[in-house]
Amino acid sequence: MSDVTPEEPWRAILRAQAEKTSITDVARQLGYSRPAISLVLSGDYAGATGKIAAKVIACFTDSVHCPHLTATISQARCGDHQSRAMPTSDPDALRHWIACRSGCPNSHHGTDDEVDHA
Repeated sequence: MSDVTPEEPWRAILRAQAEKTSITDVARQLGYSRPAISLVLSGDYAGATGKIAAKVIACFTDSVHCPHLTATISQARCGDHQSRAMPTSDPDALRHWIACRSGCPNSHHGTDDEVDHA
């Protein structure tokens, strides 16, 4: 039996994009520094990678089925929903925010990740 853990899908997408262009180009497209993306690719990034994962999906893939909306949406829209701060004044937006962090197969966040109170 092998101890090798399969690479997360978003990280595989990031790696493929970096191989296609360059780490510098990918970092620029994602809005991160080259060293940060290099550390993510090597598995040595010390911080949480949820926001980076959402950006990778949003930037380098086309669309996804949103279970909460029961519709196909762009990866950019999905990434926006995942990356937003916890909404405090819109009950529908709060339900969507919770759905993104409660087992959605497209999400890279949990309910405890990066909770921002606006």
